[in-house]
Amino acid sequence: MLGDAFVQAVALFPNMMLIPTVVASFEVGKERVVTRGRIQDLGSCMGRLLSLHGSGGSQSGLPTMIVDLEVLADTSGVTLYPSVLVTIDPDRGCVALVFEDGSSLPLESGAVETIYEQQSILREGVTFSGDDGSHYFVREKLGEGGTAVVHRLTSQFTVCAGKCLLPGRFPPEVLIPRFKREAERLRQLASPHVVKYVDTAYSDLHQILVMEYLPRTLATELAFGPVTSLSTSMRYLKDVLEGLDAIHSAGMVHRDVTPKNIMVRDDGSVVIGDLGTVVKLGDVDLTSYLEKPAIGSLIYVSAQQLADPHHALPSDDIFSVGQVFYQILTGLRPIANAPPLGSFASIPRKLLETVEAFRSYRREDRPRDAGAALRMLPLTL
Repeated sequence: MLGDAFVQAVALFPNMMLIPTVVASFEVGKERVVTRGRIQDLGSCMGRLLSLHGSGGSQSGLPTMIVDLEVLADTSGVTLYPSVLVTIDPDRGCVALVFEDGSSLPLESGAVETIYEQQSILREGVTFSGDDGSHYFVREKLGEGGTAVVHRLTSQFTVCAGKCLLPGRFPPEVLIPRFKREAERLRQLASPHVVKYVDTAYSDLHQILVMEYLPRTLATELAFGPVTSLSTSMRYLKDVLEGLDAIHSAGMVHRDVTPKNIMVRDDGSVVIGDLGTVVKLGDVDLTSYLEKPAIGSLIYVSAQQLADPHHALPSDDIFSVGQVFYQILTGLRPIANAPPLGSFASIPRKLLETVEAFRSYRREDRPRDAGAALRMLPLTL
C-alpha cells in the first residue's frame, strides 16, 4: 500500500537531518500556494482550504485538491509523492491523503510524525561511535531543554554527558549549524572553568556532543538556600568569571549565564556549561529564527539583551553574573520585588558593591567584560 510506504519512507529515512515536516504545494483558484508544517497541522490547514475552495470533484462529492508532498532533508526538499489527492475521509472524519492505489493516510492523526519520533528519540541502550573511535552507550536522561536532550553516556574508560538535538522542534537548517557551532566553541575554549569537550558521536539518526559528566548544578545547590560560606561564594564568583573571560577573550558572548548552566565539580570548582546560546560578536545569529522570543532566562537577563538578544555584549553576561550572585548570597531569586542586597547585613560591603556594579541597569555602569570584572573583585572582604 502506498500509504504505508509513505509512512515508512518518512520514518526510516537514513538522514539524521530529516525532520517530520511536510511541504504541500497546491492550487487555490488560479493561485499556487505552498505551505509547510507538521503533518497534522497541514491537515487542519488543508481542511479549512478544502471547505473554502474545494472542487467537489471526488466521487463522494466531498471537496478535494491535488498536492505535491515533500519531506525536508538537509536544506533541500526531497519529493516523495507528487500529485497526491487530499480529501475528507468520511470514515475518520478528518483530512486524508489518498494514494493512487486507493490507500489513505489521515493527516490530523499525526501518523507520520508519531512514527518518526518513535524511531528518532534517543533511548537507553543505543550505541554510538565517536570521532576518536570510542563507543558510547546511552544511559538515563539527565535533562531536557527547548532544543536538546542530555543523557549520561558510558564508554569503556569513562562516564560522559551526551547532548542530542530533539527531533522536529525546529528546522534543521537552524539547529544543525547551531549544534556544530557549539561543538567548535567547546573545542576552542580550553579553560578549566568551561565544560570540557570530549568527542562527537554519530548514529544513523543522531549527532551527539560528548562532554565531561557533571551531574551537579548550582541550581541544585541553591534549591536548599544560599551558599553560607563567603569563601565558597567568592570561589564560585572567581571561577565563573574566569570561564566567561575565556569566552569573552575569544570574542564571544554566552547569553544564558544562570544557576542551571553553572556546573559544580567534585573538587568544589565550578564551570560554565551549555554553550548552545554562545555567539561570536558580529556573527549572524543562527538562533534568531527559533521560536523563543528572548535568548536567556528572563530574571537573569539584562534589559538590553532582552530588547535585542541577537546583539548581546559581554557586559550583558556580567549583569547575569550579578543576578546569579544575588541568589548565591541571599538564597532568593532576583525577581523585580526582591529585597535589595544592602538589606542583608551579613554581606561584606566590598562584595556588595562589586555585585551591585555587575547588576547595574546601564551597560556603561557595568564592567565591560569578564576580564574587567575579575579586576574589580575585592582581594579581601
